[in-house]
Amino acid sequence: MGMGGVRRVVSFCKYLPQKNWSPIVLSVKNIKYFINDDSFLREINYPVVRTESADPLRLLKSFQLKTNKKNISSSFHKLSSFMFIPDNKIGWFPYALHSGLNLIKKHKPDIIFASAPPYTSLLIGYYLKKLTKLPLIVEFRDPWPYSPYPTFLHRKINECLKTKVLKSADAVITINKVISKNLPSNTIIIPPGYDPEDFTKKHTDKSSSKHKFTITYTGSFFPPRTPEYFLKALSELIIENPSLSKDFKLELIGLHSTQEQETIKKLNLENIVEIIPYLPHNECIQKLIHSDLLWIMIDEVEDTASTGKIGEYLGAGKPILATVPEGPCADIINETHTGIVVPPRDIKAIKKAIYDFYLKYKSNSHQTGKTESYSWQNLTSKLTDIFDSLT
Repeated sequence: MGMGGVRRVVSFCKYLPQKNWSPIVLSVKNIKYFINDDSFLREINYPVVRTESADPLRLLKSFQLKTNKKNISSSFHKLSSFMFIPDNKIGWFPYALHSGLNLIKKHKPDIIFASAPPYTSLLIGYYLKKLTKLPLIVEFRDPWPYSPYPTFLHRKINECLKTKVLKSADAVITINKVISKNLPSNTIIIPPGYDPEDFTKKHTDKSSSKHKFTITYTGSFFPPRTPEYFLKALSELIIENPSLSKDFKLELIGLHSTQEQETIKKLNLENIVEIIPYLPHNECIQKLIHSDLLWIMIDEVEDTASTGKIGEYLGAGKPILATVPEGPCADIINETHTGIVVPPRDIKAIKKAIYDFYLKYKSNSHQTGKTESYSWQNLTSKLTDIFDSLT
């Protein structure tokens, strides 16, 4: 698998030994997932126990059933949210519980740490604590219950499960203040981060063309997120300043739809915008390093989102244009002085921000912000402080 949740857990596990904690990871065997990044496997030097599972994505993988990425990420999600509670990973529960009990009996760990989503992992942690009496720390990377649910009953059952987990947990962690509002008052916030080692490795730019002012976006545009407003702002800027067309490049890295391609064509941006399929983590880091401006987007209706990519944007040390609403992501940008925040649908403000960054690029006047507190070493220290307090 790939994406930010995997990066976060792998990074915690990487730096736990520096604080005298040795992780043992309980996970599932290979599943059929719409994004896979095997580059993370090279960072694993600790025990990982992978169990069987009866969840749909594991069954698709086991029986080698063919499907496409779009089906897995859209229509499949709608069906599974109706059929499975709390999520489609509930088929992993009996296997994980059994293996977890065996691991605890064999290795005698000091704590249980469960990170969600999937929310099934919190139920596994809950029952492992109930059966072993070990301290339980739970992490919410997204809200639970989330919205929308297919029926009121689905939401109600999830609320009851969440209440049960929270009553049992010895500590609760989340990634931002907005999500914490629906969690206990003593919830601890550990935001997204970056690994400095990723940015100190030697990176080479494979591009042979003359360098242009390169704007990079990493990630996919799952609704309600859309590049429409940014693309319109860029189009207007080029129309008003035709000479800029030869000096601009926008890279969109991730899974993208034909609708986005049609918008690019409609706005006559085909020679400026390059759509790049999902890249392994190390290749994506290389793109960030060789960019001149990093663009991050959250739609105005996503009031709980802070998006994991913000951490690695900070690590790249490049200016950030955040078309995001007021909230966790905007707070990080403002706190670290690493970029500019503009409303996600304000085309005029986005256009002005792009041009201002371009002028700073031409005059070489960008200043790096203060991001050290967001390194995974420092964030893992916050996590181990919690571990230490419970043992």
